[in-house]
Amino acid sequence: MAQLKAIVFGLSNIAYQLEGRKGIYHERYTPDFFEVVKRLIEIGITPIVVSNSSWTIDGKPAQEALSKIWGNIPWYSGLSGKNSAKQKKGVVADILVKHGFEPGETLYLANSMDDCLAAWNSNIPFIRGAWFNGDWEKGGRARGPYGWEMNSPAEFDRFIHVFCRREHFWGKIIEEENWSYYTMAQCSTYSGLRKAFSKNAISTAKDGIGDPDFWGQMLASTLYFSGLHGRGKLMCPFPSSTAGQWSDTISDQLEMFQKATKALFSRDLLVRHTTVGKSRNNKGSANHAWHLNSMMLNANPLGNSRARDKRFKDLPINPGDEMFVVDDFCTRGHSLDSARYLLNQAGFKPIMVSWLKFNGPYSVATEGPELDPFTKNNTSDYEFTVVNRGFDDVDADCDQELANLFQKYKDWKI
Repeated sequence: MAQLKAIVFGLSNIAYQLEGRKGIYHERYTPDFFEVVKRLIEIGITPIVVSNSSWTIDGKPAQEALSKIWGNIPWYSGLSGKNSAKQKKGVVADILVKHGFEPGETLYLANSMDDCLAAWNSNIPFIRGAWFNGDWEKGGRARGPYGWEMNSPAEFDRFIHVFCRREHFWGKIIEEENWSYYTMAQCSTYSGLRKAFSKNAISTAKDGIGDPDFWGQMLASTLYFSGLHGRGKLMCPFPSSTAGQWSDTISDQLEMFQKATKALFSRDLLVRHTTVGKSRNNKGSANHAWHLNSMMLNANPLGNSRARDKRFKDLPINPGDEMFVVDDFCTRGHSLDSARYLLNQAGFKPIMVSWLKFNGPYSVATEGPELDPFTKNNTSDYEFTVVNRGFDDVDADCDQELANLFQKYKDWKI
């Protein structure tokens, strides 16, 4: 478990609008960003400037000019040597080690392909500050843009103060040898503590209104700062009850996060091939057989590419690999555990994640038929042994912290 302690950032098109490649900055600058950096310093977060060039501002070295605003912060410029350019593997990582920071407590804010490569090669999530046009040319052609997009310094400021300085991450956890389950908090539209964020989550997931950015950023930051994200090689959403559709409410946010960490995302690894009713409206029949008769795995799923029709030629994960399946809510666990059953049949070790969990145990199929997970199945003639599984770890303080963070997010002025 970690909190944000350092932010690596580049100056080009973040603090100043770059004018060509002349080693000078245009008069366009972002005073709001200067204030954001000052606020980071005030709450104990260390900003670290990295640059391949030695820039000047009004004829003075950039470090000298900006130290009058930010004080003496770690500053690395002129890193353009063959083995010392920031995008080379190990360069930024060595800088972090020098200052006592680890990738799991660091973010990288910039707006260029070189910086994106620097973040990827240092295992740091890449945040793209999109308030200026970036430099996304590499090798004579346009690349990207990549990264977890923030459209203004104020939006980045809110992200840091709401999501990156937390003490609690997962409300309930189950850990088994071949699968896991994690959820951030309990869902209840009646509880005073949970009422506001639960209603908003339901509106976001089920009604197409609410705050998808909040829930996407909340879940992605929870995965990252809890350290769980490093376990999974790929992430996919749980399919909706309608054939050929997925729970895409926060998939854009999660896909951006996966790209920001150079990880894999596929929208259709899990496929609903036959439409079924919504689980909440079919509580008596929405059991494991009900789900397994309507779901399968896709042997050539979509990749996390800007071309949404680009598919993996082969599955990008191997038997024994861990991967994430994300759903919005978990009531009793029949739907998520059915996905777990299919993935276990294929040899994978799924980490099942829901935003929220309604009160009650988690239903697990401990015995059932052998299936081919990559084709349609009919399990109606089989009996599943299903048990109610308790939780290995419960952190009741997650609910209070989530309530506080949700209110802070709603009150923040952008």
